[in-house]
Amino acid sequence: MTFEPNEFRWPQTALRNRLRCLLVVFVLLLLTVYGRLIALEVRDGREYRSMSAEPVVRSQTIPGMRGRILARDGTVLAYDQPQVDLAMNYRWVEEPANPRWLRHMARARLMSAERRDARRVAEEEQAVLAERLELGGQLASLCNVTDAQWRARTEQIQRRIETLGNTVNARHQSEIVRQRRAADAEESTISSPLGWLTTIVRSLREALLDWDDASSSTSLSVAEELADHVVVEDVPLEVVAEIETHPQQYPGVTLIHSYRRAYPEGELAAHAVGYLGLANPQEVAAHTPSSSKENFDAYQPDDLVGRAGIERRYEKSLRGHRGLTVDRLDSRGHTIASTVVRQPLAGSDVVLTIDPALQHTAQKLLDEALARRLPSGSGQLDVAAGGALVAIEVHTGAVLAAASAPRFDPGSFAHNDSELVKHWLNDPARPLFDRSVQMALPPGSVFKIVSATALLSAGIDPEAPFECQGYLHQPDVLRCAIFRRFGIGHGPVTLADALARSCNVYFFHYAEQIGASPLVDWAQRLGMGSTTGIDLPGEVSGNLPLTKAVTPATVEGRSNSDPAAAVGAGVAQDPLMICIGQGPITATPLQVVRMVAAIANGGYLVTPHVADHLDQPAAGNFDGNAQSTPESVRKTLDVAAPRRIPGLDSQMLAVIRKGLRQTVADQQGTAHGVINIEQVAIAGKTGTAETGGGQAEHAWFIGYAPADKPKVAFVVVLEHAGNAGPTTGPVIQHLVTRMEELGYFGAPQTPVLGEVERQSTLK
Repeated sequence: MTFEPNEFRWPQTALRNRLRCLLVVFVLLLLTVYGRLIALEVRDGREYRSMSAEPVVRSQTIPGMRGRILARDGTVLAYDQPQVDLAMNYRWVEEPANPRWLRHMARARLMSAERRDARRVAEEEQAVLAERLELGGQLASLCNVTDAQWRARTEQIQRRIETLGNTVNARHQSEIVRQRRAADAEESTISSPLGWLTTIVRSLREALLDWDDASSSTSLSVAEELADHVVVEDVPLEVVAEIETHPQQYPGVTLIHSYRRAYPEGELAAHAVGYLGLANPQEVAAHTPSSSKENFDAYQPDDLVGRAGIERRYEKSLRGHRGLTVDRLDSRGHTIASTVVRQPLAGSDVVLTIDPALQHTAQKLLDEALARRLPSGSGQLDVAAGGALVAIEVHTGAVLAAASAPRFDPGSFAHNDSELVKHWLNDPARPLFDRSVQMALPPGSVFKIVSATALLSAGIDPEAPFECQGYLHQPDVLRCAIFRRFGIGHGPVTLADALARSCNVYFFHYAEQIGASPLVDWAQRLGMGSTTGIDLPGEVSGNLPLTKAVTPATVEGRSNSDPAAAVGAGVAQDPLMICIGQGPITATPLQVVRMVAAIANGGYLVTPHVADHLDQPAAGNFDGNAQSTPESVRKTLDVAAPRRIPGLDSQMLAVIRKGLRQTVADQQGTAHGVINIEQVAIAGKTGTAETGGGQAEHAWFIGYAPADKPKVAFVVVLEHAGNAGPTTGPVIQHLVTRMEELGYFGAPQTPVLGEVERQSTLK
C-alpha cells in the first residue's frame, strides 16, 4: 500500500497555522507589557523616579544607661560613663570570609560583562580579602592596639557568634524532630485508606528526593551575622574624627555611642557591688523577642550583664531600656539625617546600706590581720587563705560593712581586660570568692552560744558550778585549751564562765547528757544550716549533721586529741564534737553574725540586706515622648520582717549576754587582754576552729556593741590565722573604735540616702 506525497499537505498546514497562532499570542503579550510600560512612564514615571531618589531608611537601637550603685551617704560605687566604640560588620572580621558575601562584594565592583568572567571575579575576590587584611591592620594602628590584640578580639567575636548560631540551630533541629514525631504519631492513628496513601507518598518522597533530610540539615543564619560588633571600646576623639571625615576609607566600620561601666572607688565593697560580663549565647537566645516592643529589652551579644553581687541581683532594675533612632541613607549608604523616635530610659539607681567610711576601715583591718598570720605547723602559709568581716544593724539586718579578702577590681571586667580577668580567675587565693556569704567553715567555740541555749532549754542550772579539771575522762582526749598549754583546768565554772573562758569540758559534760538532737535543733532555730535570705547571689547554707543517737562504743572509742580529725559514722552525730562547733558543722560569717544579732536584739532573726531602696527614673511612655529626666521615684525594697525565735526567753538571753560580756570584761575572758575600749562596752565570743592537716586553726570573733544597748553586731573570721584572741582582737578593737568615731553609738549616724529613719519595734 502506497501514499502520495500530497496526502501530507493538510497536517503541515495545520501545524503552521498553530505556530502562527502562538506567535500572534506572544506578540500580543509583548505589546501588552510594552503598552503597560509606556502607560506607567507617561502616567507615573516622574513619581517612581522621585521615589527611587528618596533615601533608604534604617532603624537602630540606642543603648540605655545602666543605673548607678550608691552607698548609703550617696558615694557613687558604680555608674555608666559615655564613650564611643569602634564596631565592625561581622562579615569584615569573619575568618575565613563568608563565600557568598565575598562573591557579592567582588561582583559589585565589576561591570556587567566582567561578572561573567570567572577569572576576573576570582581576582576581585582576592582584592577584597587583601583590603580586609589591610583595613584590620590600619584600624589596629589607628586605635593603638597591636595586631595580636586585634586578632584576639575579632576571634572572640566570631566564637561568640558561632556559639550563638549553634545554639539557635540546635533548637531549630529539635523543633524539626518534634514536628516529625508529631506527624508520625498523627499518621499512625489514621486507619483510613487515605491515611495509608499519605504515609506511602511521604515515604517515597523522602526515599527518592530526601526532602526531609535536606530541610532538617539546612542551617539558619542569625541576625548577628549581619550586625556590627564592637572591637575597640572608648576610642579617642582623633580616631572618631578620622573615621567620620573619611568614611569611604573605612568600609564596614561603624562608630557606636555606648556606655562603659566605671567603679570610681575601685575595690571598695567589690564583692557586694559585683561586676559585669558579656551576655552569653544562651541568654541572648532565651530573650529572643516575640514582638517589636520586647525587642528593645532583649539581650544582644555585646550587652553586659550582671555576674555577681548587686549588679547581678538587681540586673532587671539596673538595666536601662533601649531607645530607637531612624537614619536616612542616600544611595551610597551615607547618612543624610537621623531622628530619635524613642528616647532611651536609664535604669534605676540602687542605694545600698553600706557605709563607705566603715567599709574602708573594715577592708584595711582585714588585710592587715591577714598579713600578720603566722606560718602553720608545716612552716608555710596557705596562700589560698583569706578572711571576712561583716557588720550589721542588730534590729534591721542592714549591712553596714561587708569585707572579703583577698578582693578584686570590678573595673577589670567592665573594661574587658582579658589578661587581668584571667589573673583574677586563676589566682589560687580566689579573690572572686565572696567569703562573707560563700565561705562555710567550722565555727569552733563561737558555736558554744548555740550549745548554751540548748543547755538552758534542757533545764541545766546556769549558776551551778562545774569543776573543770582540764579534760573530760582522760588526759589525752577531749581537753580544754588551757590544759593542752599549761596542764591545768579552769576549776569551778558556771555557764557564763564557760562561755567567757571557752571551757570545752563544761560543754562536753552537759552535751554528753542531752545528746546531739537539742544542739542541732537550736542551731536551726538560730539560723544555721539554711541561707539568711540576703540579697546577694551565691549564698551557701553551711552544714548541720543528722541527729542519730551515738552508741556507747562510739563514745568510749575516742582516742584522738584533735576533734577536727575524728572520723567515722558516729562522729557526724557526736554531741561532744557538735557542742564545740567541730566535726560536721560549718557556717558562713553572715550566718554567725545573724545569730549573735539575735542574742543582742532580744531573740529575733533578722534578714540581712545590702540594698536599701531603688531610685527609679520618672515614668514615661515609649511612643517617642519618653525622656530620661533627673527626677526619680523611690521604691522601697521588700525585706522580710524579723521573726521571733521560739523558745528563746529573756532569762536565757540574760545568761548568754552575761557570758559574752565577761569574755571581754572579765580578766579571765578569752578576749580581755586584746580588746579594751573604755568608751564602748563590747560583748562577744572568740572561736578557734581546728582544721587538721598541719594547718593553723581558723580564728573567729563575733560580738555586738554597746553591750548594754546593742546597735551593731559584727564578725571577723581569718582562715588559718591561729589562736583567735590575739589575731581577731585587734581587728574588733579598731573596728568598734571607728564605729564610735562615726557616731554609731552616740551622735546620729549618717542616714541612708533619702531614708526616713526606721523605727524598730524590738525591745
